[in-house]
Amino acid sequence: MRYLFRKEFFGGVLFDRENHEYLFCDNAVASSLHRCSVESLIQNVHPEFVHKTNGLFNNDGSTNFRILDTQPQEGILSSPLQIYYDFTTYCNLSCPHCYTSSGLKQNNELTYSEIRDWAVELSRNGVFKISLGGGEPLLHPQGKKIIRTFVEQDIALSLSTNGLLFSDNKLISFLNELKLRTVNISIEGGTRKSYESIRGKGNWGLFQKSVKRFAKLYKGRFALRVTIVKQTVNEVREILKIGRELGAYCVKFKFLQLGGRSKNNMYLFPTPLDNFRVVHDALSFSKELGVKVAVPNIFSNGRTETSINRYYPLTADGKLPFRHSFGCGGGQIGAYVHPDGTYSACVSMGKEYDAYNVRTHSLRDAWANGPGFIKMRNILTNQQCFSCQHLLKCNGGCRARALSVYDDPGAIDPYCPHVESSLKPLALIPELAI
Repeated sequence: MRYLFRKEFFGGVLFDRENHEYLFCDNAVASSLHRCSVESLIQNVHPEFVHKTNGLFNNDGSTNFRILDTQPQEGILSSPLQIYYDFTTYCNLSCPHCYTSSGLKQNNELTYSEIRDWAVELSRNGVFKISLGGGEPLLHPQGKKIIRTFVEQDIALSLSTNGLLFSDNKLISFLNELKLRTVNISIEGGTRKSYESIRGKGNWGLFQKSVKRFAKLYKGRFALRVTIVKQTVNEVREILKIGRELGAYCVKFKFLQLGGRSKNNMYLFPTPLDNFRVVHDALSFSKELGVKVAVPNIFSNGRTETSINRYYPLTADGKLPFRHSFGCGGGQIGAYVHPDGTYSACVSMGKEYDAYNVRTHSLRDAWANGPGFIKMRNILTNQQCFSCQHLLKCNGGCRARALSVYDDPGAIDPYCPHVESSLKPLALIPELAI
C-alpha cells in the first residue's frame, strides 16, 4: 500500500510512503476514506489539494491505503509523527560540537532485542518516520541489524553519518538494499583546515575519498548536512560546490545545539549575524550554483523547497485541521529518544523535558502522560511572538535557545530576525551577541 492512515481526534493523518508527505484529514475526509468513497473524498477536499488524493484509489476502484488500528487521543496527536533516535554514542570521532558527547559507547544503551520490540510498537502506533543517528550508527556492532529492523517495520528511515566508513563497498551495498528515505552526511567546512578543525586532523582526505565512493555507488537519495559553526560562515559556497560535485539532492543547514561538548566549546557558536549571513549565502548561492538547500524556518519565513517535514491539508477549506502549539513541534509532532531509551521533548532542554523510558512505559503512555511532553506543550507564547505576523510561519522558533539565553522557554528566540534586540526580554549572552 502506498498510503498509511491513522485516526486522530480531528480526523486522521495519511502518510504518503512514496513522497514521504503527511496529509492531514478532517473528519469529513476521514469518513470518506472509511467508506471508500472517491466522490465524497473529492467533494470534501479544497481544489488546490485535490491532486494529493490521486493515488489513494487504483484504477479499478480498489484502495491504495491501509487504515491502522490506532486510537485517537483528545487534543493531541495519538503518537509522534517523527522520532529522532541517537541509538549509540559509539563513534570514531570526538568532535568539539557534538551534542551527544559521543566517542565511547554508552553502557546503558538499548539492546538489539529491546530496539526490535520498540520498532514493532512504533509501527503499530503509526509512527511513519524515524531519523537514526549517533555517535556513528554505522560503527555500532549491530548497527546494520538495527537499521534493517526499522525498515522492515515499514518506517521511512533517514540515516545520519559522518561519511568516513564508505571504504567498505559492502556497507554501501547494504544501504542500497534498504531503500532509505535519505542518508545525511555531515560536513562543517568546505576546506581541509576548517573541516579538520572539527572532524580531526587527517580526516579531510579520508572524507573526500570515502564520500566520493559512496556517491558513485549509492543508488538512493543523499544530502550533505551542515551544522553552522564559526568555520562554516565563510565557506558556504565551497560546501555547496562539494554538494553539487557529489550529486547530493540537497545541502541542509541547521543551527548548532547547546548541549554535550558544545557547552564547553562556546567559541564554535556563530553570532546571530553570522547565522543570517550563512542562510543568506546558502539561498543566494543555491540559485547561482543550481544546488537545493534547506535552511531553518525562522530565517526563510516558511518552508524551503526541500523542507524535511511537508504537511498538506485534505480539508474543504484548505487549512490544516491540526496545528501544534508554540515552538518547533518537539513533544507535539516529534520526539527525541536518547541512547538509553529515554523519551524527550527536546535533546537540548535538559532532563526536565524527559518523558519516561522505552523500557518502562508504552509509547502511548509516554506520549500522553510523560512529564517532559506535557511541560513542552504547556509553554506559553510571549506577547511579541503572539502579535507577530510571522508566527504561523516560524511558530516562535526554538524553545531551547530561548531557555538557554533567557532562562525562559517561552521567551523570544534570540535568533529571531523580526524583533529588535531592545524589545527582547534580556540582553543576549556575549557569545551569542550580534
